[in-house]
Formats: sequence, C-alpha cells, structure tokens
Amino acid sequence: MKIPSLYEITLPLLQYLQDEIPKTKKEMVEFVCAHFKLTETERKQLKPSGGQTLVDNRCGWAKFELKKAGLIEVLADKTMKITSSGQEILQKNPNEINRKYLMGIPTYFEYINNLKDDDNSDLATPVDENASSEDIMNSGFRKYRQELESDILDKVKNNTPDFFEQLVVDLIEKMGYGRGTVTGKSGDGGIDGLIDEDKLGLSQIFLQAKRWKGTVPGKEIRDFAGMLDSKKSKKGIFITTSDYSHEAKEFVKTTSSKIILINGKKLTELMFEYNVGFSTGVKMELKTIDEDYFP
Repeated sequence: MKIPSLYEITLPLLQYLQDEIPKTKKEMVEFVCAHFKLTETERKQLKPSGGQTLVDNRCGWAKFELKKAGLIEVLADKTMKITSSGQEILQKNPNEINRKYLMGIPTYFEYINNLKDDDNSDLATPVDENASSEDIMNSGFRKYRQELESDILDKVKNNTPDFFEQLVVDLIEKMGYGRGTVTGKSGDGGIDGLIDEDKLGLSQIFLQAKRWKGTVPGKEIRDFAGMLDSKKSKKGIFITTSDYSHEAKEFVKTTSSKIILINGKKLTELMFEYNVGFSTGVKMELKTIDEDYFP
C-alpha cells in the first residue's frame, strides 16, 4: 500500500499512546510502519528532496500537529505521552483527526489563528485557486517557517537559565556584533551578558534577558537603563521570551541610552535568520525562464 498521509497517521498514533506509557520517536515510527503494513521498500522510501524517509517525516509532522492541539506532550527525555485532552478526544471515537477536526479544538485554533502574514492575512486560509505556483510555494514557506519559530520558542521557554544565557550571547555574536561573554548568575531566570565590539573592549554592549510570563513592565527597562548609566555605557539590548508593555516601549524612546528591545517573536526570527538552534536542510533553487536566451 502507499505510505499514509499526515492525517491518516494522527488518529492511530494518538490511539497508540492511549496506554499513557511514554514512547520514543523511533517506537512511534515502528508502530506506524506495522499498523499500515508497510514493506521494507516503503519504509526506506526517501522524500523527493532526500535526507529523511517519507514515513519518518510524516510521523514527525503528525506528532507536531497533535502537540499543537494539546493532545500529546513531549517529556524532558524527548519521549511522547498522551495528555488528558488527548484521552478525552479518543473517548469521542472520532473517525479521523484531520485539520478540520483539529480546528475545532480551541488550543489548535488559537495556534493556527496566530500564524499571520505581516499583512494579517490568515495563513490557515486556503491559497486562492488563481494563485501562481510561486505564490503557493512562498505562502507554504512562510507558514513552515512560522511553525518552526513557534515550536523553537517553546523549547527556549522550557530550557534552563544557563542555556538561555548562552543562546543569547551566541545569537548576538552570530549577528556580527563582536565577542560575547556570559556574566549573569545561573538560576536567576535571566541573563546579563557583555559584547565587546572591538578586540580591546573599548566599546561594549550590555545584554539583559528575561524569560518572562506576560509583558515586561516599564520598571524592568528603567532599571536596565540605570545599570547602563552606572557602567557609563550608552548601548544595551534587552531580550525577552514574551513581549513588552506599552510603558516599556515608550520609555526607550525617551532615555538617553540606546536600548534595543527584542521580544519572543523577534528572537525566534533572528535565530532562524542566523541559524542559531536551526540546522539547514535541503536547499532548493527556484528557477525562472531566461527570456533573453530565446529569440
């Protein structure tokens, strides 16, 4: 038989986790292969772009969809386990769990609703049938990127303060601002870091970051500005995994120091752009016809 699609996998996969025993990704792939009676050839079939088996790829996306709907959770050891919401869904005996079904789950609907283009058009809306192939590819890439950024922000929020400290310094270094040093104390839920813009450290940028729930209040930014004054510095970057209050945003417009605010969305966009926490998969070239070649 043909290799099952993403939404043919989701329901059997959730049923496999119903016993509440955590499963590894390998175990889940093996289950899918056995459940759909895939041949050895089908198990080894690669994606058209190569690099990963097709069944592996589709199992990964099925897991991603179930996780975004709150039906499964990923534990600290990277195994997967069904949630109480997942158990409730199975008690309703659905015939399948596809995108339409998932949209009826508030957690998933909110996630999809937040995947917006810059012009606020909803990426969950089907592409216009009159759209060009390039438009469809571009729309798909934007959605794919935003899904990755949403997922990696969860990983940042759920990681250790030490990891967050190093991540921020790695990012600023990758952006070309100079050599970075972690100076914060482990366990404080945030970071103090230092970037030397030149080899002698004559010009420095101070970093502070907070893994924050809710919006960062103006007081935090005022305190940061005070710290910059005490260091006789005029340059600072404040990074949070959430967002900033209106008061905080207005304050940086009036302070004499140059303070850049980076929220969670901007953080993951920069991580994606500079390959911090991301690895490069298959690269594709989008070619067009060279009209000048033809008479």
